[in-house]
Amino acid sequence: MTYKGKSGADAGIISVLSKGDGGLEELKNQLKDDLVGYCLLRQTDQIDESATVKFVFVHWVGENTPRMQKAKVSIHLPTLKEFLGVSIVVFIFLSQQWGLKFIRAKIFFFLKLKNLFFNYDKL
Repeated sequence: MTYKGKSGADAGIISVLSKGDGGLEELKNQLKDDLVGYCLLRQTDQIDESATVKFVFVHWVGENTPRMQKAKVSIHLPTLKEFLGVSIVVFIFLSQQWGLKFIRAKIFFFLKLKNLFFNYDKL
């Protein structure tokens, strides 16, 4: 999802940019340097002989995104996160950060942190 327009009334309207099943590579091709993207990425990993599926909310802000669109992110991000029901959020603002290794590291970190808090009372 991204903003419908870059200025005027459409600049505050979030619309679907695209959808697909091509994973991270397809997602990377959709997000351009001059827009904000709110994306849901389905990530499947093999952990202890079990396939686990995680939905990662990827938040992209291109380096050349207009300043007013960047400002709207603080308003829309919490609402979209709640609406989508995701708990893992990855913020990416440099194209060099794109990579499956980076995304998996964020998921792993989140799950370890969540496990630590979940089991805190049992320590």
